[in-house]
Amino acid sequence: MQRRTFANDFENLLVVSDSINKSKSDQAPHEWLPPLKSYWCEYGKRWEYIKNK
Repeated sequence: MQRRTFANDFENLLVVSDSINKSKSDQAPHEWLPPLKSYWCEYGKRWEYIKNK
């Protein structure tokens, strides 16, 4: 139930291409960053927020 809640949390959902989704898989920011460098900081902040939530 906890995984489903996390996976369906609106704040955790982003629209991305299939290839980006596959390349990321379940990796954390220290293992994978989005290809768009200008989004790295926002991505890290969102990741930390969701993790702490």
